Amino acid sequence: MTRSPYELTTPSAVLARLHPRLRTYFGAVPVGHVGRGAVDGREARVAVRAHRTFRFRTGSRTMVDAITAEPHGLVDHLGRRGRVSALLRAEVDADGPDAGALRLVSTRVTVRVLGRARSLPVVAAPRVTLVERFDDDADVQRVSLRLSAPLVGTLYRYEGSFRYRIQPDTGQGTR
Repeated sequence: MTRSPYELTTPSAVLARLHPRLRTYFGAVPVGHVGRGAVDGREARVAVRAHRTFRFRTGSRTMVDAITAEPHGLVDHLGRRGRVSALLRAEVDADGPDAGALRLVSTRVTVRVLGRARSLPVVAAPRVTLVERFDDDADVQRVSLRLSAPLVGTLYRYEGSFRYRIQPDTGQGTR
């Protein structure tokens, strides 16, 4: 079994503080298996490369991204072509209201234009903060995402929940 990008870039002492169900989610998926999450009753493939479908009142939106382990750390490449990338810092609190939850905070945003990657200056770069926690009472994983910009404030916010499982890969796509 190959290690996940989270395991390759985050100190094991930090990952050890994760809720046990989140350790499974952020760990490696065994060969011949896939991770699947059901979001709002609709099944979606959850993996290092993901198509996440969010169902809003105004319609469904699909976000495509790929999480990779790179020399500088954990990187989320957004969009079908990965033109926008965010270097992420992983944090897990041992105590308090967020104990066991994974918090990912962007520390650098890069945009690829005309084949060249350019890092946005910190004073202009949007900041992504994502928190994933496990709710034992409801038996669901909860996610909260906030995208904000300096001087502007919150640009986008999402909160939702889903259930996740690892199962044998039958070669069938997602529904």
